[in-house]
Amino acid sequence: MPSKRASQEFSHADWRRHRSIYRHLHHLLTAPASGIAKGIFRPVMCVVVLSTLIAAYSHSFAIHCLPHGLPAPPSIAMQPVQLSSFALSLLLVFRTNVSYARWLDARRAFGTISTSSQDLARQVCVPSTTAHLPVADLPWLIAVAKCSMVHLRDTGCHDLRTELTNVLQPHELDMLCQAGNKPIFCLQMISRIIATSGLDHVLVVHMDERVTKLYEAFTGCERILNTPIPLSYTRHTARCLLVWLACLPFSMWGYCGWAMIPIAALVACVLLGIEEIGVYIEEPFSILALEALCSRQQRTIDTMLTEQAFLDQLDAQEPQRQAAASQQQQPADPVLSYPACMA
Repeated sequence: MPSKRASQEFSHADWRRHRSIYRHLHHLLTAPASGIAKGIFRPVMCVVVLSTLIAAYSHSFAIHCLPHGLPAPPSIAMQPVQLSSFALSLLLVFRTNVSYARWLDARRAFGTISTSSQDLARQVCVPSTTAHLPVADLPWLIAVAKCSMVHLRDTGCHDLRTELTNVLQPHELDMLCQAGNKPIFCLQMISRIIATSGLDHVLVVHMDERVTKLYEAFTGCERILNTPIPLSYTRHTARCLLVWLACLPFSMWGYCGWAMIPIAALVACVLLGIEEIGVYIEEPFSILALEALCSRQQRTIDTMLTEQAFLDQLDAQEPQRQAAASQQQQPADPVLSYPACMA
């Protein structure tokens, strides 16, 4: 199954709830169940434990409760911590912005797969004067999106046969499961069908352009999946953040006393939360609502097929309607009437 922290497609009700004046209270009350909070719980607790030990040692040393000979608690001036906080902030902001850009690119790329396949299905459903693609070949357009979802998700999240059982024929599904890169195989099948359809050359060129857009969108998704943010940047950001948080209690005891424990915990929650969000959205396909996009694409194509069958039925009845309309418009035979005086 995909991540429980996966995003969803918003409806009007979701947007109203998202803009609610009570959203701050709701987000605060649901913070313990947040995936981000669970992800940063351990490092935050490490900061709390370190702050508690430093506070206990400093307090015990101040009231002379420690054995003689123990060194004084170390102390760090506040100025180095304040100066380094600007550099740390830039690291975190850049990290989060780049991760969001990757998330947005992934959403656009997979959205292109959905919209281009729907547009290609629309072209397939339009009758041609020379030929017409069989509607049984349209399931390959649905298979492209679902195969892309399975390919981009972690192994074990989805079963390809389960996803495509009601989409492809059994022999087609067996052939697809034996392919190496399954989305590319679907695109090859679509290109093969278009090339052998007997359609006009202009229509074939337009459809092939849509297949090319599908290919570019899928390879764009693969590029995002296979290429993370440079690991040296991610590692350096994490190391600087942990060192800065470890130095924070040593500089805050002289200013805050025991209050430094909750203050250090709060600062750690904020900074570690920002860093966790950047890591969380860096790989966007585990959190994007790909299931909803694939389901919407399948419903759209199924609706196109249903409406096309209705339009074909209307086209078949068109000659009968035209014949009936022409009969109603024919003028009646003139009836000669003579005045009574002429009789």
